[in-house]
Amino acid sequence: MTYQHKAAWAALDDRRLPRIGLCCYRGFGKSSMLETAALKRIIFRQAHHIMFVGASHDTAAQSTENIKTELLGNSLIKDVFGNFKPKSSSDNPLSFSKKAFYLVDPITGDSIACVHPKGVGQPVRGTRIKIAGKTRRVEFGAIDDLETDDGVLNEETRQKT
Repeated sequence: MTYQHKAAWAALDDRRLPRIGLCCYRGFGKSSMLETAALKRIIFRQAHHIMFVGASHDTAAQSTENIKTELLGNSLIKDVFGNFKPKSSSDNPLSFSKKAFYLVDPITGDSIACVHPKGVGQPVRGTRIKIAGKTRRVEFGAIDDLETDDGVLNEETRQKT
């Protein structure tokens, strides 16, 4: 952990900042930090609607799958906070998928969060989702690895993105 990492964590944790941008060297851990920040917001009920945007839907889905894997497989999370695996409900057809997944409170079984990926070009603005009977807009959005290696080299693609 360097002072740069501590500054990045401080920015991610500062709820007064509506948006932040992390410009860091390759290998800094930006993707892992964003996934961990999303996990924290789920576990502590700080965000109910989480969206990851990447160069493609599949790229963004890798991040959401990592979050799912941690919630289901990390014994420390399960021991302290319980099992967040979704259950069926009459409100939402709660299920894990590559498109989106809903999570329920380990004790009450109530819907608490939805996590979903989007790729460049997919509609993001105005996205709303119903969680526990309440319509929610995106409360935590992460844009990560937005461009492909080929796209960075193409001026027209950069402008479009």
